Amino acid sequence: LTNVCFLKKLGIGRTPRLRPNPDVVSGLPCRKADGLEQVSFSDEQAVGQQDGEAGEKQEDEADDEGDPVTPTLYCFALIVPGSYEEDLVAWQYEFGVGIFACDEAAIYSNRSIQVGRSLVSGVVNIDLTAHKGGEFGTALNTDIFRAVWNQVVADARYSLYSWTVKSDPDTVFFAKRLVDVVQQYKETEKGLYINNCRMGMHGPLEVFSKNAVQTWYKGADICDLHFYKLCSGPCLWGEDMFIDQCLGPILNVKRVNYYHLLTEDHCDPPEDWRSCQDSKSVSFHPFKNLHEYQTCLASADPGMFQPGFAASGQVEAAR
Repeated sequence: LTNVCFLKKLGIGRTPRLRPNPDVVSGLPCRKADGLEQVSFSDEQAVGQQDGEAGEKQEDEADDEGDPVTPTLYCFALIVPGSYEEDLVAWQYEFGVGIFACDEAAIYSNRSIQVGRSLVSGVVNIDLTAHKGGEFGTALNTDIFRAVWNQVVADARYSLYSWTVKSDPDTVFFAKRLVDVVQQYKETEKGLYINNCRMGMHGPLEVFSKNAVQTWYKGADICDLHFYKLCSGPCLWGEDMFIDQCLGPILNVKRVNYYHLLTEDHCDPPEDWRSCQDSKSVSFHPFKNLHEYQTCLASADPGMFQPGFAASGQVEAAR
């Protein structure tokens, strides 16, 4: 620590992370004048700030005052280049909503694309064309998202946070509500994940603890072989069904049910669900039109988003 003020450069697409420290006052140097008391960080905080690491404690620990540690979120989305998803994500990034309200967020695509003014995607080298089929006529996107998950693990940013969230770009998602939900769950050796629908986990919002991501990555090939034999060839499933059937029955990852995690048209929602006024719901899906997305967001949290928030002039400025 020095008495010199400095700024640290963030990578493209990264957002700054608040690190509360009662011993440091913004605008004052960390070290006082010679001969006076020196303010110091804990070893964990010092390492995290020097190396750019998150330095979080495990979620079942408490801070120095005995209070539970707030869960942290790493969130990501996959974007099809040249699609409506680019406008949606650019606007979300501009206003810090959706995945960009998480502690850290990333986007992926099959080529490097710049979304908005400064957000650049990570690259996953795979064709993003997903044909529909199988018993339920779902998008057969298991191979696509396995490649995405492999890249997420390779990038290793998820490992700095207690929970990892995969969100679709057209999902209206409230990170703060999710933090309040996962606060009640304690990490296990193999991890845990949240089932968001009585019919089985649906893909628009998937939530995994850190250990669950590691278990999934290490065991995905085991599941692939098991289901290949079971189906006498590739199972015609979407990624959400594959990972749900893999994590619980095969890899013994704890599955917890929280049906307010996702309100969507494919999971028997109430008639007025598109009003987005269910304060218990963590997310709503799908809202592919930007104006409808904004309206849902403002309706779900009118205290945060004032009238005029979804004005067309603001939308154009965000693109």
